Amino acid sequence: MKIALPLWENRISPVLDEARGFLIVEFRDGVEIERRTINLPPVSLPDKVKCLLNEGIDRIICGAVSNALNSMLEANDVTVQPWCCGRVEELLKAVQEDRLTDPRFNMPGCGRGRGRRRRRRGW
Repeated sequence: MKIALPLWENRISPVLDEARGFLIVEFRDGVEIERRTINLPPVSLPDKVKCLLNEGIDRIICGAVSNALNSMLEANDVTVQPWCCGRVEELLKAVQEDRLTDPRFNMPGCGRGRGRRRRRRGW
């Protein structure tokens, strides 16, 4: 499995659509076997998808993502795991330990997996 993480310094980029740097990590039987960074030029969303597909990625772990980009990736059998935040190394460890759903990796304000909450009058 190859995972792409959009980079912003040593953290996940907050918006996948705008990210140009990506860490590509390949895992085999739960063990990391290869890691490299790629930098994309400013390109359209369809071209960004093509570039990522050329890297052979199966999954993207990211922050926010537009519906358009998410649909293009999923139409090409790439699993998109949005609304994540944090340091890259901590996220990769969480992937290996199958604990990426830990609330500390939730992007602030997203409430990933809990649905939207309505405010009560007076709050």
